[in-house]
Amino acid sequence: TEYNWGEGGISSALAQAEVLAIFGREGVFAAMRWTVPAVGSRLEDAFQLFLDYDGSGGRVTGTSRTCVSSDADVVGAYAVESPTGDLLVLLFNKNTTDENVQVTVTQPVSGTAAVYRFTEGSELGPAGSTVVTAGEAQVVLPARSATLVVLASATDRVFADGFEAGGLAEWSAATGPL
Repeated sequence: TEYNWGEGGISSALAQAEVLAIFGREGVFAAMRWTVPAVGSRLEDAFQLFLDYDGSGGRVTGTSRTCVSSDADVVGAYAVESPTGDLLVLLFNKNTTDENVQVTVTQPVSGTAAVYRFTEGSELGPAGSTVVTAGEAQVVLPARSATLVVLASATDRVFADGFEAGGLAEWSAATGPL
């Protein structure tokens, strides 16, 4: 139950953030990190991405949804539907160069999605927004970064056609030129 992939650097922070996404997807009950991350570190940002991504209590919590990356060795991709119907997509660029990613949702949802991110040189915070049209969005992921895309639900749940009752929602993140 104990683990530690290092204390410093972006590699440790990305590994920590992605393993938290994997723990959520797999329903891990308990895992203990060996030490507490240093305040203000990217490692702390890895935890904040899930516990308070917007500085106002925004949490990555809910039902894990199927999410597929065209190249998981380059960009890890995970999706969550929050209890309020928000769509949350976690993207981890492990490459040393920026990646252009197309995120596709099988449902034709549209709207403006907020983007939150941390990189080696910048702490977790707002990183603008992206437009989702007919279930597709383009996102540029900086080199070695963790990005959260949040599409808030409208008054009706985004998955109002029954997906919220346990049906399958698929997401994909394709890397490469747009």
